[in-house]
Amino acid sequence: MFTTVLVVAVAFLGSVNPVQAQGVVNEIAVALSAETLQKGYTVESVDRLARVGVTPQLFDNRVTVTVRQLTIYPEPPAGKTLRSNVYEYDIIGDAELHQQRPLWLSVKMTGDIASGKTFGLYAYENNRWLRLPSKIDTATGLVKGISQFRA
Repeated sequence: MFTTVLVVAVAFLGSVNPVQAQGVVNEIAVALSAETLQKGYTVESVDRLARVGVTPQLFDNRVTVTVRQLTIYPEPPAGKTLRSNVYEYDIIGDAELHQQRPLWLSVKMTGDIASGKTFGLYAYENNRWLRLPSKIDTATGLVKGISQFRA
């Protein structure tokens, strides 16, 4: 079983552990077959503002990708402001993970797009926010980032 989480908060965007997360507004779970995973697949949140893209051949067997929008989550770091809704994701299955391949994340920002800077992921294992390299498309308001998936 693989579980990692994304939270999206931004001048910072973020990540939350599914076991500890509360305040789920909506949730979508998509079961992906081994055939689909060979080609890759993107799962979109119910509100269509967040996406988790599974790189082709990231997993060798079926998995289920779940994306949740949260209303309760860890406070962002001092001086950082949320510029999007907050989401988490998890990927569960009995598949082998090919760690050299990335996971693609994107979130639609709200409010002052120009002040957004980075994605943030919350790491529950050490209770802190981590910066995720990202780019902001000011025309669409999307923040896009790449994450090495961790088992």
